[in-house]
Amino acid sequence: MTVRRAGTGDIDEVRGVRLQALADAPEAFDTTLSEAQEFGSEDWRRWIAEGATFLLESSGSPAGIAVSARHASDASARVLASVWVSPGLRGTGAATRLVAAALSSARSEGAERVVLHVGRENLRARRFYLRRGFCFTGAEVARVRDGLVELEMMLELG
Repeated sequence: MTVRRAGTGDIDEVRGVRLQALADAPEAFDTTLSEAQEFGSEDWRRWIAEGATFLLESSGSPAGIAVSARHASDASARVLASVWVSPGLRGTGAATRLVAAALSSARSEGAERVVLHVGRENLRARRFYLRRGFCFTGAEVARVRDGLVELEMMLELG
Protein backbone atom coordinates (compact mmCIF):
# COMPACT_ATOMS: atom_id res chain seq x y z
CA MET A 1 0.00 0.00 0.00
CA THR A 2 1.13 3.48 -0.82
CA VAL A 3 -0.37 6.92 -0.25
CA ARG A 4 0.20 9.80 -2.63
CA ARG A 5 -1.19 13.26 -3.11
CA ALA A 6 -3.52 13.47 -6.08
CA GLY A 7 -3.11 16.16 -8.68
CA THR A 8 -5.53 17.56 -11.22
CA GLY A 9 -4.29 14.91 -13.66
CA ASP A 10 -5.75 12.22 -11.40
CA ILE A 11 -9.39 13.01 -12.09
CA ASP A 12 -10.27 9.45 -13.19
CA GLU A 13 -8.66 7.88 -10.12
CA VAL A 14 -10.21 10.36 -7.67
CA ARG A 15 -13.62 10.09 -9.32
CA GLY A 16 -13.47 6.29 -9.27
CA VAL A 17 -12.52 5.93 -5.63
CA ARG A 18 -14.90 8.69 -4.49
CA LEU A 19 -17.81 6.99 -6.27
CA GLN A 20 -16.82 3.69 -4.60
CA ALA A 21 -16.85 5.43 -1.23
CA LEU A 22 -20.26 7.00 -1.81
CA ALA A 23 -21.71 3.66 -2.94
CA ASP A 24 -20.18 1.76 0.00
CA ALA A 25 -21.00 4.23 2.80
CA PRO A 26 -23.62 6.74 1.62
CA GLU A 27 -24.46 7.77 5.18
CA ALA A 28 -20.88 8.87 5.86
CA PHE A 29 -20.72 11.73 3.37
CA ASP A 30 -22.49 15.00 2.61
CA THR A 31 -22.52 14.33 -1.13
CA THR A 32 -24.74 11.58 -2.52
CA LEU A 33 -23.67 9.07 -5.13
CA SER A 34 -26.18 10.43 -7.64
CA GLU A 35 -24.88 13.98 -7.13
CA ALA A 36 -21.26 12.90 -7.62
CA GLN A 37 -22.13 10.88 -10.72
CA GLU A 38 -23.31 14.13 -12.31
CA PHE A 39 -19.97 15.90 -11.75
CA GLY A 40 -18.06 16.75 -14.89
CA SER A 41 -14.30 16.87 -15.31
CA GLU A 42 -14.13 20.51 -14.24
CA ASP A 43 -16.07 19.73 -11.06
CA TRP A 44 -13.58 16.96 -10.18
CA ARG A 45 -10.61 19.16 -11.06
CA ARG A 46 -11.95 21.87 -8.73
CA TRP A 47 -12.67 19.28 -5.99
CA ILE A 48 -9.04 18.09 -6.15
CA ALA A 49 -7.59 21.61 -6.32
CA GLU A 50 -9.55 22.99 -3.36
CA GLY A 51 -7.69 20.86 -0.83
CA ALA A 52 -4.97 18.28 -0.47
CA THR A 53 -6.47 15.03 -1.77
CA PHE A 54 -4.68 11.80 -0.93
CA LEU A 55 -5.12 8.44 -2.63
CA LEU A 56 -4.30 5.12 -1.08
CA GLU A 57 -3.22 2.64 -3.73
CA SER A 58 -3.14 -1.10 -3.31
CA SER A 59 -2.05 -3.45 -6.08
CA GLY A 60 -1.82 -0.45 -8.40
CA SER A 61 -5.42 0.68 -7.93
CA PRO A 62 -6.94 3.43 -5.80
CA ALA A 63 -8.48 1.87 -2.69
CA GLY A 64 -8.86 4.82 -0.33
CA ILE A 65 -9.11 8.59 -0.13
CA ALA A 66 -8.77 11.45 2.35
CA VAL A 67 -8.87 15.22 1.98
CA SER A 68 -7.37 18.05 4.02
CA ALA A 69 -9.11 21.31 3.13
CA ARG A 70 -9.08 24.88 4.40
CA HIS A 71 -11.52 25.56 7.21
CA ALA A 72 -14.27 27.97 6.11
CA SER A 73 -14.02 30.28 9.14
CA ASP A 74 -10.68 29.51 10.86
CA ALA A 75 -7.53 30.26 8.86
CA SER A 76 -5.40 28.35 11.38
CA ALA A 77 -7.36 25.12 10.92
CA ARG A 78 -7.85 22.47 8.28
CA VAL A 79 -10.80 20.13 7.84
CA LEU A 80 -10.24 16.41 7.44
CA ALA A 81 -12.94 15.05 5.16
CA SER A 82 -13.94 12.33 2.72
CA VAL A 83 -11.92 9.64 4.51
CA TRP A 84 -12.71 6.19 3.12
CA VAL A 85 -10.90 2.88 2.71
CA SER A 86 -12.00 -0.09 0.64
CA PRO A 87 -13.71 -2.72 2.85
CA GLY A 88 -11.01 -5.32 2.07
CA LEU A 89 -8.31 -3.03 3.50
CA ARG A 90 -10.06 -2.00 6.70
CA GLY A 91 -8.10 -2.97 9.78
CA THR A 92 -4.79 -3.08 7.89
CA GLY A 93 -3.50 0.37 8.79
CA ALA A 94 -4.64 1.84 5.47
CA ALA A 95 -6.82 4.53 7.07
CA THR A 96 -3.99 5.41 9.46
CA ARG A 97 -1.70 6.02 6.48
CA LEU A 98 -4.26 8.21 4.73
CA VAL A 99 -4.98 10.30 7.79
CA ALA A 100 -1.26 10.64 8.56
CA ALA A 101 -0.70 12.05 5.07
CA ALA A 102 -3.55 14.54 5.50
CA LEU A 103 -2.27 15.62 8.93
CA SER A 104 1.26 16.00 7.58
CA SER A 105 -0.08 18.21 4.80
CA ALA A 106 -2.01 20.34 7.29
CA ARG A 107 1.13 20.78 9.42
CA SER A 108 3.22 21.74 6.39
CA GLU A 109 0.64 24.40 5.52
CA GLY A 110 1.00 25.89 9.00
CA ALA A 111 -2.30 24.66 10.43
CA GLU A 112 -2.59 24.64 14.20
CA ARG A 113 -5.49 22.21 14.35
CA VAL A 114 -7.54 19.79 12.26
CA VAL A 115 -11.30 19.52 12.60
CA LEU A 116 -13.63 16.80 11.35
CA HIS A 117 -17.26 15.76 11.59
CA VAL A 118 -18.26 12.17 12.18
CA GLY A 119 -21.72 10.65 12.36
CA ARG A 120 -22.89 10.18 15.94
CA GLU A 121 -23.75 6.55 15.20
CA ASN A 122 -20.46 5.79 13.39
CA LEU A 123 -18.76 4.16 16.37
CA ARG A 124 -15.95 2.57 14.38
CA ALA A 125 -14.88 5.91 12.90
CA ARG A 126 -15.24 7.68 16.25
CA ARG A 127 -12.94 5.11 17.92
CA PHE A 128 -10.47 5.38 15.04
CA TYR A 129 -10.19 9.16 15.38
CA LEU A 130 -9.92 8.97 19.17
CA ARG A 131 -6.96 6.59 18.77
CA ARG A 132 -5.34 9.16 16.45
CA GLY A 133 -5.55 11.81 19.17
CA PHE A 134 -8.72 13.65 18.12
CA CYS A 135 -11.10 14.73 20.87
CA PHE A 136 -14.75 15.76 20.85
CA THR A 137 -15.34 19.51 20.93
CA GLY A 138 -18.93 19.21 22.14
CA ALA A 139 -20.29 20.75 18.94
CA GLU A 140 -22.93 18.87 16.98
CA VAL A 141 -24.20 19.60 13.48
CA ALA A 142 -27.33 18.26 11.82
CA ARG A 143 -26.53 17.50 8.20
CA VAL A 144 -28.74 19.51 5.84
CA ARG A 145 -29.64 16.75 3.37
CA ASP A 146 -30.93 14.18 5.86
CA GLY A 147 -30.69 15.52 9.42
CA LEU A 148 -27.96 13.06 10.43
CA VAL A 149 -26.24 14.34 13.57
CA GLU A 150 -22.49 14.70 13.22
CA LEU A 151 -20.11 15.26 16.13
CA GLU A 152 -17.20 17.62 15.75
CA MET A 153 -13.74 16.35 16.65
CA MET A 154 -10.48 18.25 16.74
CA LEU A 155 -6.78 17.52 16.90
CA GLU A 156 -4.30 20.19 18.02
CA LEU A 157 -1.19 19.92 15.84
CA GLY A 158 1.16 21.82 18.16
